[in-house]
Amino acid sequence: MILVLENEVDLDERYLVDEMRRHLPESEVYDYAREGGRPDFSEVDGVILGGSTAGVYEEEMYRWIEEQKNLIQELIERRVPTLGICFGHQIINDALGGSVEHTGERHANLVRAELGDDPLFEGVGDVVPVLHSDRVTETGDRMEVIGEAEYYDAFATRHRDAPVWT
Repeated sequence: MILVLENEVDLDERYLVDEMRRHLPESEVYDYAREGGRPDFSEVDGVILGGSTAGVYEEEMYRWIEEQKNLIQELIERRVPTLGICFGHQIINDALGGSVEHTGERHANLVRAELGDDPLFEGVGDVVPVLHSDRVTETGDRMEVIGEAEYYDAFATRHRDAPVWT
């Protein structure tokens, strides 16, 4: 079973987790933005961290962000396969000591990306949809870049030792 972490703080902006549920009917969703705390992931095969209009640097406003960063550390220690998408990409890198910055530029379009030779990208074309205004400006500890875009050096990353991709 795949556990999907819902991170969207504005329900009017929610779309990513709904699409994941449509494509992963055997998944379960844990609404991190409203419940916080610790989801039970003892019986899961993998975890997906979804998107959010919140920024990973808004811990004062959204206390659950710090909790989720601690959870990421535990997922890595326990070697639970984890995929971070959008905000998930950012919070994983941030939780591992990287940095994320608000750029002031909103990207809501199709982007041509140079995707590395990683099984994650099998069957994925070089044009992908994006919706973000924050970027990982420094990757987290043990994270390496596996995808770049013209405007974004750390477009996709993976952990060197643990089964973690963003």
